[in-house]
Amino acid sequence: MTTQRKREATPRGPRKGIEGDVDVSAEGGNSPDSGLARRVRELSQEPLLAHPWEGLEEKLAEEGRDRLRLIGYGSLVNANSAAVTVTEEIARRALPVIAYGALRVFDYRMDPANSRYQGPDTPDALALLNLRLTGNPGDCFNGVVIETPLEHLPALRDRESDYSLARIAFRNWNESEIQSAWVLSCVEGTPGGELRLDRTLTPNRDYYRVCRDGAESFGTAFLDAWLDSAFLGDGKMRVREWERSEGVAE
Repeated sequence: MTTQRKREATPRGPRKGIEGDVDVSAEGGNSPDSGLARRVRELSQEPLLAHPWEGLEEKLAEEGRDRLRLIGYGSLVNANSAAVTVTEEIARRALPVIAYGALRVFDYRMDPANSRYQGPDTPDALALLNLRLTGNPGDCFNGVVIETPLEHLPALRDRESDYSLARIAFRNWNESEIQSAWVLSCVEGTPGGELRLDRTLTPNRDYYRVCRDGAESFGTAFLDAWLDSAFLGDGKMRVREWERSEGVAE
């Protein structure tokens, strides 16, 4: 099942943080005529694949692919967590990347009764990570590319049952070539979005530590980028500010 994307409006222009207070790429990625901006715009027009991602295997076969190139941005950045769904070898071969055209936000409401994470410390500490698709190249985040063989797709479908698949632009860490990969996004207008999205929640701390530990495993620069490109549900407060005020990382 395919669904047209509903893009969220965000302020245009570069965001200070992950790539500094400048354009998001060396070519001036926020310029409407840049290669990055054009690619982000093209991909943002492609329809979503709503869960359970019907036709995904056929689409990959048409492209001559025997695996799903997936960008993990939350718990999948943590190799131990990713290895629950794919093999440990595949999880540890994941490569760091920077992706464009979406905001990483804590606005997905977890179900404590059906979660591998500990219950909330406070009633509102139920948020897991999600991507808010914007089509704005100035909205960027870091993550890891996981080359997922087709035989692991059933486990991925079970794990990400409320998430649609969308394609967005990315580049490998410290490289400039723009490529495309799939990401998981729980969007408004889908059954999962209607049930799960809530911008008033705060991060579940057990889940947050899994994600943060995963980012830290790639080094200080990667962790800093993660802290500066992950936001609370309002899309404004960075988790760096939130964890400092809450003493989460102490």
